[in-house]
Amino acid sequence: RFFNLQHHKVLIQRDKQNQAVKVLCGSTNFSFRGLYIQANNVLVFHSSGVAASFGQMFDEAFTEPKAFRHSPLSQSIQTIKHANGPTVNVSYSPHLATSLSLDPVVNAINQASSSVFYSVAFLNLMQESPVGVALSKLLTRPVFSYGTVDTAGKLQVIKPDGTLAVADFAYLAKKAPEPFRTEWAGGGGINVHHKFVVTDFNLPGAKVFTGSSNLAPSGEKDNGDHLIMIEDQKIATAYVIEAIRVFDHLQFRQRMQDAVNIQVLKLLKPTAISGQPAWFTRFYIADSQAKNDRLLFSH
Repeated sequence: RFFNLQHHKVLIQRDKQNQAVKVLCGSTNFSFRGLYIQANNVLVFHSSGVAASFGQMFDEAFTEPKAFRHSPLSQSIQTIKHANGPTVNVSYSPHLATSLSLDPVVNAINQASSSVFYSVAFLNLMQESPVGVALSKLLTRPVFSYGTVDTAGKLQVIKPDGTLAVADFAYLAKKAPEPFRTEWAGGGGINVHHKFVVTDFNLPGAKVFTGSSNLAPSGEKDNGDHLIMIEDQKIATAYVIEAIRVFDHLQFRQRMQDAVNIQVLKLLKPTAISGQPAWFTRFYIADSQAKNDRLLFSH
């Protein structure tokens, strides 16, 4: 074992010559809970360069886990370029200097000019960490941000307007009709296990940070982990879709929990008939969150 946890979630396929040819990695524990209950992500690389990098990491770490911290592989970021694909940067922990892997995440958040989307499982435990501080500062910056944090069974939703809400599974379990009434909350433990950050997904400089790393200095110093940065707008968009999926699901729970009046769901009539403003009017109100949504997601 390493100084603390063997926290990688990696499968490496090797050929008959024992060369790594494919690798599966990410945040997902290979367990029933990791696969069927938690929100997680998995990456599969068919790239020989990425596979070889993970293969080298495994060979060194398996041989002598505690010596890996001093390996050149752990003390540098592995940059794998692809002629017809995105550049992939991988760092492996434990490191002697945690800034090696965390500084690129912090810098990307601080330099984001359009948006930051994130889902970080244990962010509530790392508020004073570099990544935690950078994410908290988003609430004071003119940058669109969505975030979800699993806080000891309570799911915290960080809204773009800077407000916070806490959603749980118990409320809808009581109010929903069948078959949703019998929805299983998953028992003990967290339900959102992602560890990813996406910056400026709608711009050419889009970046995704993901992997098994909890994005915390303690883990980068003592755990066996991997943190991947991918510079690709399409992949960034895919992660943003997942961030919105998780966010909207939890925000729906929170809104249902806070609702006091029962309202009938009905279609709005055209302005010419109803005499009321069109449904899309709010998306054109200056300085409104709705307008920010329209401009960001239609780019």
